[in-house]
Parts: sequence; structure tokens; C-alpha cells
Amino acid sequence: ILQNTDVLVKNGKIAKVGKNLSSAGAKEIDGTGKHLTAGIIDEHSHIAASSINEGAQSVTSEVRIGDNLNPEDINIYRQLSGGVTSSHILHGSANTIGGQTQLIKLRWGADDEGLKFKNWDPFIKFALGENVKRTTSQNNNRFPDTR
Repeated sequence: ILQNTDVLVKNGKIAKVGKNLSSAGAKEIDGTGKHLTAGIIDEHSHIAASSINEGAQSVTSEVRIGDNLNPEDINIYRQLSGGVTSSHILHGSANTIGGQTQLIKLRWGADDEGLKFKNWDPFIKFALGENVKRTTSQNNNRFPDTR
């Protein structure tokens, strides 16, 4: 924990952290009595996803949650106000292999493409536990009942 420390921001990004920092023409904000923390990254989220489960088959690795983003989800705004800056959007757990996930940067007012991180390493959601067994009725035998 750093106390009585300056943070120099340039072009919207932290440039330096230290004591007695200054920059010509910089706007100074007095943060006395306040604290500053890095943005929170939510590694398992369903925010901004209109639908998270695909019930047609057990393996739906071709399904992309990024095609199903709702940039007007009010929860984006709420998460931003709580310090969350990025979210990893995953499918639900109704499928053993639910599909391709999407990493987003929370930007209130951006369209769906504006939320997506560019050039990130994609993932596929696997749900191999109890959730898959619980999501189907007693009469539906599309999944095994044991692991």
C-alpha cells in the first residue's frame, strides 16, 4: 500500500506512480483521504449476454457468446460504478461444451463490437460437473447422469 502517492495519467493511461510527480499543464485532483485501486476484472460473467445456454445439443463449440452481446444491459453501467472494468463473458452450464467465450471492456455507450477486446486468446467453456446434470429433466437423456 502506497500512501500520499501521486499518479500521473497521460492519454487515459497510468504513466507513472510515485512521489511529487508533475507534468506541465496537468489537471490536479486532490485525492486526500481517498484510495485508488486498479480496475477489477470479472473472470466469469454473464453480463451483457441476452441468452447464455444453447439447449439443442450437448456440444455447442461453434456457438459464440460474442454474437449475443447486449451493449444496452444496465448492468454494464452498474458494474463500472463498482470498479469492474473488464469481464470475461461465458456461456451457461447447461451444455458440457457450451461454446466460445468473449472478453469485453466495459464501455457504457459503446456498441457490441466496441465492447469486444481485439486480439485476445479465446476460450471455450466446459461444464463437466453437476450443473449439466441438473439442467435437464428426468426424461431427457441427452447427457450422462454420472461423471
